Amino acid sequence: MSTYLKNMGGYKYNQLKSKSYDEIQKLFDNEMKRVNTFIPMDSEVMKIKEGIEECSKRIEDELESNKQRMEDDKEINEHEEAEDDDEAETKKHMEVVPDDEEKFN
Repeated sequence: MSTYLKNMGGYKYNQLKSKSYDEIQKLFDNEMKRVNTFIPMDSEVMKIKEGIEECSKRIEDELESNKQRMEDDKEINEHEEAEDDDEAETKKHMEVVPDDEEKFN
């Protein structure tokens, strides 16, 4: 097991010599589990998994763009409201008030 872990698991001799048999057994079991669950890149399972990942990435991108669009719309609405307030205030100040004719006569 130690030889397998050194060659295949990437462990160094110094890392393994301080461990007990049970700890080495657990490391070996983890490495064997990884080997036994290996899925080749060309398999149908990987193609399906990649398709799902692409689909989920596309959905995430769409959600992000929708979120950005909603934030932009909110900023535009706030800006328009501010402009409307400014415009109303300007109209209020530009209101023509007729002078009394008596002052000019």
